[in-house]
Amino acid sequence: MKAAELRKSILQAAVQGKLVPQDIHDEPASVLLERIRDKKARLVKEGKIKKEKPLLPIIEDEIPYDLPDGWIWCRLGELIQIAENNNIHKSLPENTLVNYVDIDAIDNKNYCIKNVKQIPVKNLSSRARRVLQKGFIVYSLVRPYLNNIAVVEDEKENYIGSTGFVVFKPIKIEINYFISFLLSPFVKTYYLSLLSGFNSPSVSQEDFLSTPFPLPPLAEQQRIVSKVNELMSLC
Repeated sequence: MKAAELRKSILQAAVQGKLVPQDIHDEPASVLLERIRDKKARLVKEGKIKKEKPLLPIIEDEIPYDLPDGWIWCRLGELIQIAENNNIHKSLPENTLVNYVDIDAIDNKNYCIKNVKQIPVKNLSSRARRVLQKGFIVYSLVRPYLNNIAVVEDEKENYIGSTGFVVFKPIKIEINYFISFLLSPFVKTYYLSLLSGFNSPSVSQEDFLSTPFPLPPLAEQQRIVSKVNELMSLC
């Protein structure tokens, strides 16, 4: 098996609960999901995030495979905090330098931001709106099959990304499990079925938020991440 195919197999096994043994002593993912919902409700009450449109429950026809005991299907949008938008053309003087990240700035082999451009506000299009913060994930909804995904590793003044990204932070979820999920063959196939647009085929943010997500117990997420890292190093 080629290394690329092996990596895909590892990621698919990870999100199906087939990569590491289950532990009956783990707190069930249903309990974790309730804690995440409580945390989001507190953030809304404190004014730190906006109240979101409720997501529909997962129905049986949407479930692509069975999960181990202790796991649960939910919507991806239930598990994250979306970054703010900043209309920089209204909020900043036109000569202000912006640390700008477009889709071509993502290294989709090492999953990092490789090139931050400093551009005056007056030279940026209206697509420059996503606020980038340390610890948030940037994920391109344009041609998502290219795996343009990265974690924001630095704090920068006027740090802004393209609206081609969804920018978000997982809540009480292992960030590398989240990344493994977005890189998995399941997600690639799922988004290929939703693409629209000819020149820049994309999925909408609404489709992204509604994506079925296989949520493991937190302790198992940690075991999965450790095993994925171990196996990927061999690839």
